[in-house]
Amino acid sequence: MRSTAITTMVVGFIVLIGLIGIVGSQPTVKSHPEFNAVPLTNEVLSPPSTMSSTSGDNYPGSGDWIINQPTTYVDEVLTVYGDIIINSPGSLNLTNTTINFAPSGSSSSIKAWNSTSLDIIDSHLYSKTKSLSIIYTNMASGDIKGSLIENLDNISIGATASGGIYYTTVTGNTFRNYTGNYATLISIPYGRFGCVNVSFNEFDGSYSSG
Repeated sequence: MRSTAITTMVVGFIVLIGLIGIVGSQPTVKSHPEFNAVPLTNEVLSPPSTMSSTSGDNYPGSGDWIINQPTTYVDEVLTVYGDIIINSPGSLNLTNTTINFAPSGSSSSIKAWNSTSLDIIDSHLYSKTKSLSIIYTNMASGDIKGSLIENLDNISIGATASGGIYYTTVTGNTFRNYTGNYATLISIPYGRFGCVNVSFNEFDGSYSSG
């Protein structure tokens, strides 16, 4: 009986050791907080904002566009149903902007009056049936660069005032004339003082430069 009891104790001890070994061999589960699920919400993500922007005197949607303060249009598309008139101390900067001129008459113009500025950069100005004039008056300044201008009638610098100083660059543009008229690219009245740089422009139509 004594040997049987000892044998039973030994067997029980071996079984206990085996159970402890099995429990101890279980893999350890590690916590990964970076993979924890984030509760869903009803929040709607806003679409990415566009780069278009305006500041200053916005076009009202009809008639002439009168500009009396510094005005900038970037990445915009609009139709103008009249002339663009820039009064001192105003200025207009058009960058990567498209304007369709649709006046009630036969022509449109952009007029930069005394001591104002007009910059047309990487933009598209056009009208399929109307002619377009760009006029820098006495002491107006600005640049026309990298733009496509269609149905151009003329670009006039210092045309309506005597004397004055102006600084204007017209470079890297494409001019197209669909009206069949003889267009003047640059008109600079005799006796004006200033600096005008005209270079690297392309022409499609009949043009003169003077």
